[in-house]
Amino acid sequence: MDEILKVIIVDDEYLIRNLIKMKIDWKEASMEAVGEAGNAEQALELVDKLNPDIIFTDICMPSMDGIEFSKRVLAKYPHIKIIIVTGYDDFEYARSSVRLGIADFILKPINSAELMQTLSKLRSIISSERNHEKEYNQLKKQVEENLPKIKAYAENINGLMEKSNDVKVNTFIEDVKKYLNNNIANQNLSLSSVAKEFFISPGHLGRLFKQQTSKTFVEYLTYIRIRKVQKFLLETDLNGTQISERVGISDSHYLSILFKKQTGLCINEFKKYNKTKI
Repeated sequence: MDEILKVIIVDDEYLIRNLIKMKIDWKEASMEAVGEAGNAEQALELVDKLNPDIIFTDICMPSMDGIEFSKRVLAKYPHIKIIIVTGYDDFEYARSSVRLGIADFILKPINSAELMQTLSKLRSIISSERNHEKEYNQLKKQVEENLPKIKAYAENINGLMEKSNDVKVNTFIEDVKKYLNNNIANQNLSLSSVAKEFFISPGHLGRLFKQQTSKTFVEYLTYIRIRKVQKFLLETDLNGTQISERVGISDSHYLSILFKKQTGLCINEFKKYNKTKI
C-alpha cells in the first residue's frame, strides 16, 4: 500500500500535539498530519471533514474525554484506528476502553521509537484490511457478472434429483455433451473442470452422467475422443501426433494404446481395414 495515510492529533495541550508531530518521521511512516484539535468537539468536526485513517487522542480533555470521543468516532467510522495517549495515572482507565475497539496505547513521556513502531503496525493492519476489502469487492463483482448464468443453471438443476425431472436432466447432460465436443482438444478436460463450468458439484455431475449415458464421465470422454480419432483417420492425412493434439491427448503413444483398447485394432490396422472397404 503506497498511499499516504491521514492522521489527526487531538489533545488540549498544544505542546503535546506539537511533540507528537515532532516525534514522528512522517516521510518514513508514509503518513501526513492533516489536522489537529484542542478538544473533542472540534475533533469530531475534523473527523467528518477529513476522514482520517489514524487518530491520536489524549484521555483527559475538557467537556468530553478521549474515551467518549473514541466511542463516538468508532460508532460512525469503525475503520479508523485510534491511539490513546495516556499517563501512568490514567492507564488502567484507558485499558478499559479496549472493548470499544481502540487500536493501541502510547504512554507519556512519548518515545519516538515506540511511536514509529505503533504506526508501522497500524499501517500493516490497514493495508491488510484494504486488501481484504478489495478482494471481497472483486469477488462480489464476479458473482454479480455471473449471476444471470448462475440463475439459469440453478433453475435447470433445482429438481435434478427428482425422477420427475428426467427431461430437465437430459437437457442438462446434452449441454454438457456439447461442451465436451466443442472443447475436445483441451487436455485439461476433467470431471472437476466441467462441473465448475456448469456450477455443479463433481459428484453430482458424475451421478447424472452415469444415469443418462450408462457411462462414467471418463468413459464417455474417452469414447468421443476415440470417435474423433476415427474420423480424422478416415477423412484426413494427419499423423498420430497431430491427431493427438486435436483430441486433447498429449502422448501419441498413449493414444495408440487407448485406441487399441477401445476398438480392438491398432491405428494402422484400422486404416488398412477401412481402405480395403473403400
